Amino acid sequence: MSGPRAAGYRTIFLALTVVAALVAACGATPAEIAGGNGATRVPPGADPPSGVNDPGDEPAARDGSNLPPAGTLPGNFPPEIPLPDGYHLIGVIHGGSPDGASSTFFVELYSTMSEDELLAFFRERLPSSIGWNETGSEERDGLTSVTFEPEGEQPTDRMPSGLVVQVAESDVDGYRVVNLQIHEYPT
Repeated sequence: MSGPRAAGYRTIFLALTVVAALVAACGATPAEIAGGNGATRVPPGADPPSGVNDPGDEPAARDGSNLPPAGTLPGNFPPEIPLPDGYHLIGVIHGGSPDGASSTFFVELYSTMSEDELLAFFRERLPSSIGWNETGSEERDGLTSVTFEPEGEQPTDRMPSGLVVQVAESDVDGYRVVNLQIHEYPT
């Protein structure tokens, strides 16, 4: 899919990612937001919130030792969605329609693979494992997004099935952060 419709769906996927992140963080303490280890994540180049990394604090570890505890995938995560070897799962948000007609997963993980390796992994594995082909990509401000959709005709009356992969450098040396947005309609 290309053109205005594809751009609109990519915008919807991006908006859903932001909403999911806000929902996940709503009412959480900094320790809960960071995965429970007491660290507060500050994006590269941003000023830390008041009280975080005050003068005299030890600098944050950047060797992977400060990664939040690894999570586990829920039992209903689609097994056909490939994930890179050695990933460190940060979290999963799952939602779906009450009638079970659709399901959406938001996944965040860390990987030691390079951005090129991660994008090549998904570009190679998605078509071969579930027949979803790349329908668009965009790079902006250090974030690369690639959209995949199933082969064949997509419905026009609802958001299509698909997967958006977003890859960026993380706040931990040697790791990239990968966000996946998976939207499916069971067949």
